[in-house]
Amino acid sequence: MGRGIVHPVDAMHTQPWNEDLLDYLAVRFAEDGYDLRKFIRLVMTSEAYQSRTVILKTEVVGYYGDAGRLANRMTAEQLLDSIWQITGGNPGKPTGKVDRAVEGSMPERPVRAALVKSDFLMRSLGRPHRDQVVTSRPGELTTLQAIDLSNGEILAKHLNVGAKHLVKQKKSSGELIDWLYQFALSREPTEGERTVLAEIAGDGRNPVAVEDLLWTVFMQPEFQIIR
Repeated sequence: MGRGIVHPVDAMHTQPWNEDLLDYLAVRFAEDGYDLRKFIRLVMTSEAYQSRTVILKTEVVGYYGDAGRLANRMTAEQLLDSIWQITGGNPGKPTGKVDRAVEGSMPERPVRAALVKSDFLMRSLGRPHRDQVVTSRPGELTTLQAIDLSNGEILAKHLNVGAKHLVKQKKSSGELIDWLYQFALSREPTEGERTVLAEIAGDGRNPVAVEDLLWTVFMQPEFQIIR
């Protein structure tokens, strides 16, 4: 929802903004056998979670109401996971030993950013050191983040790998733009967006042009902000 019922979540002595809701969720969670999947399904199918995002101009103190979730930027791991999911550029193996036995007979899944070693891009985007206990991360864009997202070598490498992967699919420029918008933004591009992006993508066969296309879409607030 973008904000805990008790906020910050590591200050449980703080009065929750809705004590009845917190008690209800606690009882429901226990009655469901502490099943996290059932709990997540309960939250995500609620009217509150599916309602329109609240845009706040100032920091909220205490009660903020139940009109909907708060808009916030994706974490470093979420951003990289999203980029890798779209471009097919996930790392081949996680860093260190990861026990996948708990997944049972589930098929092998792409490696997530949380399971790979933190690099300079992730750290600049706010990923904390693994030995630090962090319950909240700064939401403001810093100069270092802007530089890394504009011309950083690590992001450029991810886009290069993704562009080469997409070019191999031999989609036309229009097909690539429509697919990218549906996959990244869950909507069709407008006619104005399609015109601008068609000039960037060219014929859809040049990896450099496709890199520029990917960067243009990934840098949009619509992609980076969770609503």
